Amino acid sequence: MTAPIVPRGTGGRTRPKTDVAQLWSGGVATAIVAGLAALVGVLAWRWLFGVPILAPKSDGAYGAVRTTDYVLAAAGAALVATALAQLLVASTPRPLVFFGWIVGLATVVVVLYPWSWCYIRSAPPRRCPRRSPWPSTWSLAS
Repeated sequence: MTAPIVPRGTGGRTRPKTDVAQLWSGGVATAIVAGLAALVGVLAWRWLFGVPILAPKSDGAYGAVRTTDYVLAAAGAALVATALAQLLVASTPRPLVFFGWIVGLATVVVVLYPWSWCYIRSAPPRRCPRRSPWPSTWSLAS
């Protein structure tokens, strides 16, 4: 059995070295894939299934500027996640555990946000109206 050689004075812990160039090239590649996945998702719903999400049907398969916003937001989120991963690897004892918790909790916030819309916008809290807080162009029913 082999054991890692630990330098003296480190308390038995070694910090793995991070290849920053490889980390960021992977982050940029992930951003490109995330942006393209968002674009394909919008195009599939609008063109293949005929569902007018993000814009009215009259705007065609691509939709409007909102489609570009979603593509850029997906790519930006991937780059922010890469920056967070680099920061955590450089500063925390168990970076992947912290990264998983941060991404998981951020996902919960993003998923629960639409249901909390009327509670955020009104004080004191009241019952949510039956209508959706989203613009009518986002409706899947029309």
